[in-house]
Parts: sequence; structure tokens; C-alpha cells
Amino acid sequence: MNIGLVANTLLKKNTAGVEKFTYQLYNALAKIDDRNFYTVYFKSKPSEDYWKNLTNGNSKFSYKVIKPKKGLFNSWIQIQLFKELKNNPQDVVFYPNDTITGLLNLTMSKNFKSVCVVHDLAYKVSQEYKNRSKQFMHYKTVGFVIKNANKIIVPSYFVKTKILNNYKYLKARICEQNKIEVIYEGLNDNFIDNEKITTKQIDDVKKQYNLNGKKYLYAISSIQPRKNYINMIKSFSSVVKENPNYQDMYLVIT
Repeated sequence: MNIGLVANTLLKKNTAGVEKFTYQLYNALAKIDDRNFYTVYFKSKPSEDYWKNLTNGNSKFSYKVIKPKKGLFNSWIQIQLFKELKNNPQDVVFYPNDTITGLLNLTMSKNFKSVCVVHDLAYKVSQEYKNRSKQFMHYKTVGFVIKNANKIIVPSYFVKTKILNNYKYLKARICEQNKIEVIYEGLNDNFIDNEKITTKQIDDVKKQYNLNGKKYLYAISSIQPRKNYINMIKSFSSVVKENPNYQDMYLVIT
């Protein structure tokens, strides 16, 4: 099988959770799959070291650079990637975020198979989408993905429930076609293989941030309004004040 992997944001400077998720997923595929052929689509050329680390030297992986073009309507996924996939189709194309190449669905609906990850419905609650027109456009974009992608991957049953509740007009189709698959986000080896990290390294980091001998909760993500840090800090403060057992607890944000 020939599989296309969309990587349009993978090489950007300030990567966030989606990019880290995408990197780890593609890296894991390269470790375990020696049967299928993969083409990774970048906006710019990756360095040799980056490519080697990403694919673990798997010869079944190759990449194509599709350079973006300037212009108001020159969407990389909808225009540039469409042209590439139209001329060189894949059996399946994987999108790590909530968008797919819509023109392919309209022109190659029988032959084009797409798998897309919908991580959340942040546009419903985030201040980043308080503009009504922007919120409406995102609602329609995600709705198009849910309607037309062959398979939707979500990280939790909470997100699946949110989709079913917010896109009720698609609920019958989603259930009938068994479109949504819940696949939990996992941990890579850095979190599992403790032998790679020495006690001294851990102690050095704790010392650097004055955490030696202290109990703490650890929160890690990009610092954005949709991550709800303000309410998390308020809640943590309330718990510490009201419960003597947590008086010596700290909140560590990365």
C-alpha cells in the first residue's frame, strides 16, 4: 500500500503539541512498518539528520517538498497538495490535523481515501476563536472533514461525544459508517525507559528549579488561552488553601 503523510507544519520553528504528536507518530510507523510505502509531504527540505532520525533509516519512506505559493487563495493543502496528489495519487493520505484536501473528495471521491485526526473542538470555547465569522468557518471546515474523510481519529471518548453533539446533522452518517475511532495518545520511550535518564540528571533539574524534596503537580503544554491555565491555577490555589494535606504541594508549569 502507498500511504501519504502530511507534514506541512512539521519543520516550523516553534512546534506545539500537534507537531510533536505528528513527529512521534511518523517516527513510530518507521520503526514498525517495513511492508507499506510512505511519502511524507513537506513545505521545505528537511536536513539529512532530521530525516534520518524521523524515519530511522527506513527505506520504505521517501519525501517530497511542495513549496507554498504566495497569494490570498493559495492554500498549501487545498491547492499545492491537491495538484501533487492528483498527479501522483496515494492509496491513503493521513492528515494529522483537522483538515483534508477538499478538492480531492470532489474529483476523486471513489479512489481517494483519507484519514484525519481531530484533536479537539477548541474553536467552540477558545478565546482565539471569539470572532464569530472565524468560529463559523472553523465549524464548517471540521464539519467537511467529518463528513468526507473515510476515517476520523480522536484522542478520547470526550472528543467523540463532542463531535456527535455538535454535528448532529452528521450523526447518522458517522454511526452508520463507523467513522470515528478513539485512539489514545501514547508515551514515547523517553517517558517509559527510565534507564536513559540518570538520577543525577533528575536531581540537577530539580535543583535548577528549586524542587528538590518538594511534592508537585506537573503541567506541560503550549501556553495558550485554550489550555485553560488560568482556571487550573485558580483551582490549584483553592485546593491548597482549603486542604491542609496539600499545603506543601507545588504547581510546575512547562
